Amino acid sequence: MTPKSLIALAICASTLGVPALAEPFCAPMLDADALERRYQRLAPIYNSTETGWIFASDQLDYRYVLNRTEAELLAQLVDELAARGTQLAMLVAPPRPVVAGQAVLDATAGAAGAHDLDAQAEAFNDMIAQFQSAGAVAPNLLDVALSEPEFAQSYYFHRDTHWTNLGAAHSALALAAVLEPGQPPAFAPSALDVVEMAAERGSLSRIVEATCGNAPAPEQSALFDYTPVLPGSGGLLGDGDEGRAAVLLGTSYSDRYGRDQYQSADALSAALQRPIVNRSVSGGGMVGPFETYILTGAYAEERPDLLIWEFPYTYQLNEAGLRMLLGALQADGPLATAGTITPDGDDASFEVSADMAASDLLALRMVDGATRDMVVRLTFADGDTARLRLRRKSRMEEVAILDTWWIDLRGFDSDMVSFTLELRGNHDLNRIEVLTSAVSG
Repeated sequence: MTPKSLIALAICASTLGVPALAEPFCAPMLDADALERRYQRLAPIYNSTETGWIFASDQLDYRYVLNRTEAELLAQLVDELAARGTQLAMLVAPPRPVVAGQAVLDATAGAAGAHDLDAQAEAFNDMIAQFQSAGAVAPNLLDVALSEPEFAQSYYFHRDTHWTNLGAAHSALALAAVLEPGQPPAFAPSALDVVEMAAERGSLSRIVEATCGNAPAPEQSALFDYTPVLPGSGGLLGDGDEGRAAVLLGTSYSDRYGRDQYQSADALSAALQRPIVNRSVSGGGMVGPFETYILTGAYAEERPDLLIWEFPYTYQLNEAGLRMLLGALQADGPLATAGTITPDGDDASFEVSADMAASDLLALRMVDGATRDMVVRLTFADGDTARLRLRRKSRMEEVAILDTWWIDLRGFDSDMVSFTLELRGNHDLNRIEVLTSAVSG
């Protein structure tokens, strides 16, 4: 059997004609009260035995566009990395419902026009344009996924939130095309040999099983043999010349089951013809792997010329995350102790002294106890305030044990005069040291 025919069998895309009304895998999935508590925020979860697709409500949220502060902070992050010799590339998996198509969504939901996928596509396109304007290398993967009607049905699994191995391959080639315009593709996905067919049980299918006990059949995905097209194997760079490694900081799309099930790193290595160091973490969030890479000293030691920041459309860039990353980049500078906080239960407040008010960096060092989730509310001399929710995922084991949180304060219109802390979740914090520093340059 040829690679093309295996791929066609691998992706459950047999239903291209869509019925007007679809029988659900599990009707209670439409009702939040019928779902386990951990799934309730995803309701209604549209599902259909006839289309074969499942869509959770978070996949239909399209608040993608950055506000002015977020856009400015992203540009600042790009510039900070560039000043250190690193180019930032952003590989953002596109909206899954848009890739599936309006007809598929309507049939799966059992009603037409409930969700405007044109508006969702426009919002995603606008966000990618913002990333590009900020100076990041950011291919529009929605254009890639929609380039051919049949491929659109193969880019994503139908009952899992992730891209397929084929979707990852085309996405890697899209990044290479932007980084090296005019260069021919390093490989053709349709020409890759298939090593084996892997069963994908499906993250969305698990909700069906948990709710109704009748899990849909697993989908099959082709695992490719990238060996002949990887650098050092007779690729574009020639035998023995593997080039400088790029670093991939991603999510479960690049670290599924802790083993990069969808071969994202191999696809990028083959497409870019250079080694890829995969530091993605499933369940680490969009900021976690990035912050960890900086704060553990790995970034300063390796100083790659290319960072690939991979995350899906369901993750939203926000001010808090960007200020955390910018703060982490400044963490090796000198600090001055501003004082100590003793939390009163879950709350704490701190008045900033006059000589520390103009500081560009705030560091909160957990001297006695720890937390992974807190809200910092900053108050400034002009009366403005800012609310930043800082979180570290438990999956980020390396950074979770770090005792200091870093917040870049640049870009505010006046000096900080005070801040309060709201400690969330389980914590045992008894004392926090407050440190500040002015960022040079």
